[in-house]
Amino acid sequence: MGLGLILPVLSALLSNNTPSNEQGEMFGVNSSLLGLMAALGPLFAGLVYDLIVPNATFWIGAILLLLSLVIIARLKITNTQSADNKSSNT
Repeated sequence: MGLGLILPVLSALLSNNTPSNEQGEMFGVNSSLLGLMAALGPLFAGLVYDLIVPNATFWIGAILLLLSLVIIARLKITNTQSADNKSSNT
């Protein structure tokens, strides 16, 4: 369900923020990274589960989620500030 929700949004963001002559390359990189993470993610989580403690996988997931939210918030602030600068210059 999560991928079903995020993939269309990710595709739209990539399409809107990539020049038309680079979209094929960007979607190829995106697909490659998604496939790589689909293979490595469970492997990494399994190793953490076995080698550290079972709860560590959930803590690492929570930390990564919070880190992602911080990055998204910073990007949104940066994009908002650059949009304000463009509108004030015209």
